[in-house]
Amino acid sequence: MKFELRTTGYFYPDEEDRIKLSKLGFSFSFFPEEKDEDFQWEIQDTDVFIELNTLDELLDFQKRCDNRIIINNNVIQIYDDYME
Repeated sequence: MKFELRTTGYFYPDEEDRIKLSKLGFSFSFFPEEKDEDFQWEIQDTDVFIELNTLDELLDFQKRCDNRIIINNNVIQIYDDYME
């Protein structure tokens, strides 16, 4: 089954987090003019998809994310920041 991937976070100052998400297909924009380093790396609004066909694949994906995930209507939200 094909799922769209999303994150709850928008800003990723930690390089390790950016590397993990990049491996999933996410990309980032760097804004050096931003004074606050926490807001210099912003995730780009791109479509990222993953194919998962078994419960084992889903559980493996969750472990690789090191986060909780939310699944709703063929969308997997990586819960890595505050969400209202």
